[in-house]
Amino acid sequence: MKKFSKFGLSRRTFLAGVAAVAAVGKGALKPASVEAAETADSNFKGEFVLSESYADKALVETDLLIVGTGFAGLWAGISAYDKGIKNIVMVDKGSIGNSSTASLTLGSTDILYPSDSKEKWLEEYVKGADYLSRQDMWEDLLSTSYSRMQKLQSWGLKYDTVHRLISDGNKYISITAGAEWNGLVLGKAVVGVLLNELLKRKGIRYYSKTLITQLLKENGRIAGAAGVNRVDGNSVIFKAKAVIIATGQCSFSGQHALMELQTGNGYALAYDAGATLNNMEFLTFDIDPGAYGLEGGSLLGAFGARVLNRKNQDFMWKYDPVNGMDAHVRLSTRSMAREVKEGRGPIFLDRTQFCYSLAGQYFWKGLLPDGSWQKTNEVRLGELGHDVTKRLDPFYAHSFGIIGAVKANVDCSTEIPGLFVAGITISHDPGKIKGAESARAMWSGERSGETASSYLANAPDVAIDADQARLAMEFAKKPLDISGDLTPSEVLWEIQKAVFPYDVSLLKSEERLKKALNRIYEIKSDAAERMYAKDPHELIKYHETMNMLLCAELFLLASIERKESRECHYREDYPKINHTEWLKWINFSKAADGTPHIAFERVPIENYPLKPNEGDL
Repeated sequence: MKKFSKFGLSRRTFLAGVAAVAAVGKGALKPASVEAAETADSNFKGEFVLSESYADKALVETDLLIVGTGFAGLWAGISAYDKGIKNIVMVDKGSIGNSSTASLTLGSTDILYPSDSKEKWLEEYVKGADYLSRQDMWEDLLSTSYSRMQKLQSWGLKYDTVHRLISDGNKYISITAGAEWNGLVLGKAVVGVLLNELLKRKGIRYYSKTLITQLLKENGRIAGAAGVNRVDGNSVIFKAKAVIIATGQCSFSGQHALMELQTGNGYALAYDAGATLNNMEFLTFDIDPGAYGLEGGSLLGAFGARVLNRKNQDFMWKYDPVNGMDAHVRLSTRSMAREVKEGRGPIFLDRTQFCYSLAGQYFWKGLLPDGSWQKTNEVRLGELGHDVTKRLDPFYAHSFGIIGAVKANVDCSTEIPGLFVAGITISHDPGKIKGAESARAMWSGERSGETASSYLANAPDVAIDADQARLAMEFAKKPLDISGDLTPSEVLWEIQKAVFPYDVSLLKSEERLKKALNRIYEIKSDAAERMYAKDPHELIKYHETMNMLLCAELFLLASIERKESRECHYREDYPKINHTEWLKWINFSKAADGTPHIAFERVPIENYPLKPNEGDL
């Protein structure tokens, strides 16, 4: 594969250079009907893992329940098992590992090599998030990242460790890319090697196509979870002394490639159980074509591409005179929105320039190995006569997802005993730098597995109250009994119309945010009375849609509260950053009456190594 070195890849340099739960009630739960999971072998190539099945109202007992099987969930399973926890259940709303967003990504990640400066990397991360980062988490992540790469390599994963990519206007943070393993490439390769390692650890049970709809507690601590099968509609109770939520973010099923499955399920699970969410005002976007899928559209600026407005102006140099389109994606998407708002839309991506058409496209394709969905996409476009180097493509800013999530400690534990979070589900940093999310997923997966195993070493057994189990299963399946006239898809469309407009999501103002929030309240009321599910597939969509309604409400509430501009939260009525009043996190917890309780938490900046300039404070 042809790639640029970390010392040469920036837009400017490129252009210059070319069972025992009796309390549940007799008969209330049925034992699970088990089919053996597929066993691991050295020739595993990412095939589907066979799921164990269960009858309706089944009971599955375990010590540790892991929800989600992307980078974070798989790492958590490996980590917990290697620390001595052998009774583990893995659950995914799709196929184990294979349907995670992680499996469809570039598989690139930020890894701090021994030759890199941790201090310089940390500074770029923290400044990129305008000092709202959890610096203690970054310290732990960066200090341990190289050891995780060494583990992956010992398991057979191959990275391109020579050529690394720099993006988002940074100078030091470098993305390690080019993952390959056993015939798989990119995100599939990373998932494949992790899943292969997990399957070597005998005794772990796997349940696919099962959406967890509610966490269960006993005396304030985790006791398990309830779920429902998206194929047959069977409900299930998982009795567990500990739960790790390792699910995705909430993109409101946005149009950005890979984001359709990101519906905020983990956020809602933790919030409803009593955990705290924060940084919910930070909804990020990426640059995408309107006609086909593309991950990493904002990377194309480094290869000589440019974005043009209706007047054929290469406008990004106006917003970032140093980096142009290679600016941080938060600025490029916001700038696109501003151009449209001021009447200079639509926006087009121009790859017809000499630098890109003759060189950039060659190197860009070199980053996409044969077998990757993006390389297949490029080939198919060519077969259809869609030569991107000879035409302008309409491009848009599409929702990538809310960066905020569940508040946790540096060891990935929440305030609820027995509940741990990993991946995008752990609130870590409201910034968006390429490769950071996969690095966070693998770090928190490893760390949460270790912490959960320590907790389980001394955790007492749990019991599930019969009434709680019955109500949880009824809640999971209730939408099938509703006689309504609104489908989940219709409700989702209304959510998207309220949240996605540029003057609500990217260029915010109090008036427009309050108008959108009132619309969300109307949609929420209509959904509660009229939304229904006609089959198990729509049953899952129903729960996902309700979770997205919660996330939309919290996103708008937090956006209204933060009266300043910071990172990917831009208020036109408060366009400047305000460290004096707003160097703090906005926290949400569920009040006794079911409404969101808002609290403010000052960033403990005095305990962190990096601080804003004194003049800014």
